Amino acid sequence: MYREWFRLKGWHHLDPKAKRPSCVGKITNDLVYNRILPTEVNNELRARRG
Repeated sequence: MYREWFRLKGWHHLDPKAKRPSCVGKITNDLVYNRILPTEVNNELRARRG
């Protein structure tokens, strides 16, 4: 999934162990945790993360 985002943005694909740009994390949070997972699950994950 990240490979396609990098392709669409014209970014060079990073080493899988390297940190991704912060905007990638924001997109992930929006698409996965805010749109797909139920609110209760999302809240529990955030609480456990600290």
